[in-house]
Amino acid sequence: MPSSPARLLIAALFAGVLAPAAVWGQSGDLSLGASYSSLYGPTANIAFSAEGLGRKKDIAASVRFRGGPEGEEGRVSFLRSPEVETGKLRYAFTANAQNWDHIPYESRGVRVSVEREKPVGPRTSFGAGAFAGYDDVTAVVSGMSGILARDFGESSSIGVNVFSRFESGDFEPGQPDAARLRLDSNLQIAGLGDRKYVALELGARYEMPLSSGFVLKTRLKAGAIRGLDDDYVSVLDRAFQGDLEPRGFEYGGLGPRDPATQDALGGANFYAGSVEIQRPVAETPVVIGAFVDFGSTWSVPGVSDPMLYDQHEIRASAGVSVEFSSDFGSLRVSYAEPFERQDHDRVQRLSVALVASF
Repeated sequence: MPSSPARLLIAALFAGVLAPAAVWGQSGDLSLGASYSSLYGPTANIAFSAEGLGRKKDIAASVRFRGGPEGEEGRVSFLRSPEVETGKLRYAFTANAQNWDHIPYESRGVRVSVEREKPVGPRTSFGAGAFAGYDDVTAVVSGMSGILARDFGESSSIGVNVFSRFESGDFEPGQPDAARLRLDSNLQIAGLGDRKYVALELGARYEMPLSSGFVLKTRLKAGAIRGLDDDYVSVLDRAFQGDLEPRGFEYGGLGPRDPATQDALGGANFYAGSVEIQRPVAETPVVIGAFVDFGSTWSVPGVSDPMLYDQHEIRASAGVSVEFSSDFGSLRVSYAEPFERQDHDRVQRLSVALVASF
């Protein structure tokens, strides 16, 4: 496997994050685990998070790494949330790098942001912020899509965002004791830098207990992005779906695809949803479920190719899931069979994730 900057990044992350955490951290969590999917193959996972760093104890940090025979990725983030009289103030820094065999390019980048969120009533909050990002994309295979090659090299995006949230009910982890609803919106406008765009994403979750111990869980999200320079939208900003949303497809397995190389291109329009019925198995930490997922990704603006696989067609799958949780970790298994798909879509029916916590 080609060498990746993720290895160097992770080494620096553990030196820069774990050492301060050991000295100043008030609380921390370390999780180790393994997972398997037909897309990523077998992978090992390690994650460390710490809270209460710094002299004022208002900094949180996390490091995540996943790697295996098919590639690797790493991510580090710092979040500072100083106390303010009303609302929340957040300063964030994130660095990431990835190199997977199923992606024909290698990428790395950093992002900084500042946000202010203020509650308006007991259930609604609004916020606004500013962000700046830098990315570098490098080819790792020959004969890849010429459409993707347009985004190689260094690029930046600088802009502002406005967001809102409405939440009714308690969305703590676990099965709901009563109906709960969450609505989210996020509008980004990147007017400076090499990648100028405007993007809107909307999301909704609704969960409620049913009779005989059954629980209904639904979710829906949709979004669109438009370029401000000659309508083109970079592959770094287009949406890729699959893997978890919707299940039954590889990540990037549905949506626009280069007909010459079969490389996934992502899309400027997307939506995804799920309806799932779950039920805890009595006197055990096991939850079983049955679900129907659906979604679509389409549109590569600024690209003209009459053979390009780029049209709005709904995809859908049905399947079953099993979840096991304990103080020592969790196991999640799902099997999904697509019943609405296109010939060029990539299927991933089985997904298994095992995470052990210490």
